[in-house]
Amino acid sequence: MSPDKTRLILDATEEVIAQQGIMNTSMSKVAKHAGVAAGTIYLHFTDKSELISKLRERNIRDFSLVLLAGHDATLSFQQQFENLWANSYNFHLRYPEKVKLREMMRLLPDYESSWQQFMDLFTPLTEFFGQGVAQGVLKPLPGPILYSLGFGPIGEFSHQSTNQGLVMSQELQKLAVLACWDAIALNPSISISE
Repeated sequence: MSPDKTRLILDATEEVIAQQGIMNTSMSKVAKHAGVAAGTIYLHFTDKSELISKLRERNIRDFSLVLLAGHDATLSFQQQFENLWANSYNFHLRYPEKVKLREMMRLLPDYESSWQQFMDLFTPLTEFFGQGVAQGVLKPLPGPILYSLGFGPIGEFSHQSTNQGLVMSQELQKLAVLACWDAIALNPSISISE
C-alpha cells in the first residue's frame, strides 16, 4: 500500500465530506474524486467506517501538531496560553475544511470514544491546565471546561472571519486572546504579554 495513494484517498474523502457531508459520502464518490478505481480504495481501507476513522485520526493528529507547535512550558501560563491560542486560531483560518470535518465528525456516535484514543497527543495541553489549576493561576475547573472557555470562541471567530467578513486585526486578535484568557484565569489580567 502506497502512503501517497492513502494520502490521496484521505484528501479526496475530506473534500467530498466537506462538500456533501458524511452521510452523502460514498466510496464510489471518493474514488471518482481521487481519480482512482473504487477497488483501489478497498486495498487501503476495508470499508467506509475504517476510512472515516483513519481520516478522523489524521485530522486529530494534524490539529495536535499545529496546536502544540513551539509549545514551551517554561513560559508564564499566560504566554503559553497566548501561543496555544494563536496556533489554534491560525489552524482554524488556514484549514477551514479540516475544522468543518471535525465539526461534522463530532456528530458521529463514536466520536468521544475515538477522541479519547488520541489524548496522549495533547499531554502538554492537559499538563498546562492541570498545573495552572494546581498553582492557582487558572480557575479550579476541569480541563475540558477550561478548554471550552479559552479555546471554544476561536471556532466562532474564524467562522465570522471567513464567512461574515469580520476583519481580525492584530489589535482585535490581542483583545480576543485577552478575553479568552480572562475567562480561564483565576485573576484576570489587564495587559497582553509581549
